[in-house]
Amino acid sequence: MVIVADSRHLTGLAAWWVNIYNESHFYFALLTIVTIPLVGAILGGLADLLIRRIGIDLKSRSLREG
Repeated sequence: MVIVADSRHLTGLAAWWVNIYNESHFYFALLTIVTIPLVGAILGGLADLLIRRIGIDLKSRSLREG
């Protein structure tokens, strides 16, 4: 059984991603393992920046619990 992804109607980054999947599952797995944490860190940093810009301070604990 051969597992391939259909790349006939894709262009740009999506076509490149599918072609890597079709050519080598190993390289696709390595690229995915590197990409997911990297994108998570970038989105987390952007969310942190946005939260600071709107005035929410997550570093101080001024609210009392209880």
